[in-house]
Amino acid sequence: MWLMPNLKQIFIQITKFTTSTLANALITLLSIPILISKLGTALWGELALIQSISTFFAIFVAYGWGTIGSGLVASMKAESRREFYGRSVIIRIWLYAIAVVVQALFLCIISQISLRVILLGALSYLLPNLGAWWFYIGESRPRRLLFYDMLPKALGILFGLVFVWFFRTPESFLLPQLVFNLILPAAALKIIRPTSVWVSPREQFSALKTMLSGFLAASMAALYVNLSLVLVQILLPEQLAYYALADKFFKYATQAFLPVTQTLQGWIPEKTELLMYRAKLGVMISAAIGMCGWIFLTLALSPLTALFSARTIEVSHELGFIFGGAFCMIAISQIIGVAILVPLKRETTLVTSTTLGVLVAIPLMLIFALKVGVGGVALALTISEFCVTGFQMLAFFRIASTSK
Repeated sequence: MWLMPNLKQIFIQITKFTTSTLANALITLLSIPILISKLGTALWGELALIQSISTFFAIFVAYGWGTIGSGLVASMKAESRREFYGRSVIIRIWLYAIAVVVQALFLCIISQISLRVILLGALSYLLPNLGAWWFYIGESRPRRLLFYDMLPKALGILFGLVFVWFFRTPESFLLPQLVFNLILPAAALKIIRPTSVWVSPREQFSALKTMLSGFLAASMAALYVNLSLVLVQILLPEQLAYYALADKFFKYATQAFLPVTQTLQGWIPEKTELLMYRAKLGVMISAAIGMCGWIFLTLALSPLTALFSARTIEVSHELGFIFGGAFCMIAISQIIGVAILVPLKRETTLVTSTTLGVLVAIPLMLIFALKVGVGGVALALTISEFCVTGFQMLAFFRIASTSK
């Protein structure tokens, strides 16, 4: 019975955050069959590649704020939060400009996608990272996250689908998203009203240094998660659409877990005296959900891909099992990493674990891609996730065994 009040509190908060992500997740999920039918599998595969690459470069734009910012905001006094957010604004603007250019050049090198589509995709998909989702999570404001982050993004996708229905071009899908994504940074400035956004170069450098650990952890994790699709594009281009669809549903599963991360990120460090107790409970919750997700992806990934592609693409149950294992490990490592290690001031452990993931993933993906195919690429990803989670769990058990 001692668990019930805590589980009830967590469940209520998860439900609130789930409402914030549900509309966006449903619309993006339903966009798959429409885009495939109107653009064809090849153009859809190109859009999926741009979005996957954008996920990595988005880490650069959000920098450490997107990873550890929520935990820092949750532990701050109210009067310090506006200044903290203000310091991030101008820094993220010039990071955004750099990321757009570098991403466009990278995609021009590895693909034959139109430069216009590449630029429009970079501008559209990276823009939300100038918003304040991490700030809303740190303040435990699910309503703000819904109305000023998730909803504009969902409307951008919805209007993009309407445009692509009539014009049948990738540009018609991306342009409305660019317009609606402009709402995110504009709304954040109006709502938060930071004390100042114009900080000196010295202060900018100091802020970047402070958030470096969060950036390194996020970039390393994003590197090996998104590298798989890039390697498929380079080494197995004829199977890009097949792998991209499986990868898309895998990422939808990790997105579905996001409300749990958002809730525990604010709940675990909320009371310092209960941090270790809440951390242990958080690990148990994430492990239980991770196992359920593993079973679901094993059974459902094959029929779901067939359904949403009008049976033009149907991945195997074996690939579903492999991606399910990766999801389970990510569910656990997300909670240990950003919701536990960060409040415990163990950012170095977080960075080390994700670096380990990169060192394991890159050689295995190259070898397995050439020897096995797309299934081998997914297997390499899953093995790397097991290594990351195993390292973090050992670190957490060591901390828990020495705590009172």
